[in-house]
Amino acid sequence: MKIVTILGKSNTNVKYQYDEQLQNKFQLKKSDYNNMLTLLIDNFDHEIIPIFTPEAKKVQIDVLKKEFGSDYSSIFNEKYLIEDDKNYYDILSLINDAIAENDEYIIDLTHGFRHIPILATISLITHNINNSSNIKHIFFAKEIKPRKEYEIIDLKEYLELANMSYMLASFANNYTVSKIADFADQSFADLKDNLEKLSNHLLSNSLKNISELLEETLRYINEILQNKKVLIFKHSLESIEKHVKELQALSKIEQTSKRLFEFSKLLYERGYLLNAITLLFEAIGCYCMESLIEIDTVVREYIKGFGRHYDQVQKCRSIIAKFPKSGKEGVQEKINNFLQGKNIESFQKFIEEAKNLRNNLAHGNHEEGIKDVKEKFFKLTNEYKKFCVDNDILAK
Repeated sequence: MKIVTILGKSNTNVKYQYDEQLQNKFQLKKSDYNNMLTLLIDNFDHEIIPIFTPEAKKVQIDVLKKEFGSDYSSIFNEKYLIEDDKNYYDILSLINDAIAENDEYIIDLTHGFRHIPILATISLITHNINNSSNIKHIFFAKEIKPRKEYEIIDLKEYLELANMSYMLASFANNYTVSKIADFADQSFADLKDNLEKLSNHLLSNSLKNISELLEETLRYINEILQNKKVLIFKHSLESIEKHVKELQALSKIEQTSKRLFEFSKLLYERGYLLNAITLLFEAIGCYCMESLIEIDTVVREYIKGFGRHYDQVQKCRSIIAKFPKSGKEGVQEKINNFLQGKNIESFQKFIEEAKNLRNNLAHGNHEEGIKDVKEKFFKLTNEYKKFCVDNDILAK
């Protein structure tokens, strides 16, 4: 464990106490100290890393001599000296270096000079997004009585709030969950786990069994909304809640082709073009199958004989795409009679275009730019709606 503290020029003897939360973890040897640096030295055996300006170092050496009879000069490492307090980038880099090692840290922001605690907070938030597990506490002495009495509080929970806000924004934008450290708050951790699972299902086009997952996600969101501390990202939570309910409604659409079509549009909106065209192509196959099995029970049993659902969908799409097909007897004759006169040439062309776009994206897209792909997909969704929804071209 290391303790990083940002020094100021404070040297007035005041009373300190931990808040109720920290009292369960730490105890002070006494209540009167000149500042947080003397308090930390007296109460912690861990390595202390001050970040300091030349002026702050001079003041604190005098304070330490007065308090302990030693200037503790060994703790002042020149690599953490702020030479120019107006050079924000250097200060930010210096703070980042102070917490860069694979160790556990307590950060003290109490006495930082003007903008330095703000820069430290920015550094902590940035660091925390990648890995918050090694930041154990963030101390700040809150003034109770001006220049007389202070209560030491832990700001670590605010990093969790920042992480949650970042995670929600990431999921809302593109269905991904940022690889951030685990939350200490169990309700936050539960929501993160569920959003990760939901992300995996959505981005792998595994949409069949997400109803229970969506229900759990809504329950965790509702639990967190009861926490007064989440006001800073309440709007984000409510937006996610609204969208999860939309996903829930889509997942309950009984007609598979329509359900896949709606999810396809969602993934297109978030930039997942391969996922989107894959679902659209699957929706086309499902629509073909849903239409063919309505011919009669003989055709329905014939299609079931193709094996798995995926194989049935592929075969039915192929039957439509290759019509007219030779065969004057049995099931093929029934299908031919069903399709005869439906004028499906334009629908067959649509199937071929969707297939080509799907194959192009699935094999590295060596032919077209993203703009062209988006335009083609948008055109295909309009054609799907025209053929399969509005006109129901294969209706019995």
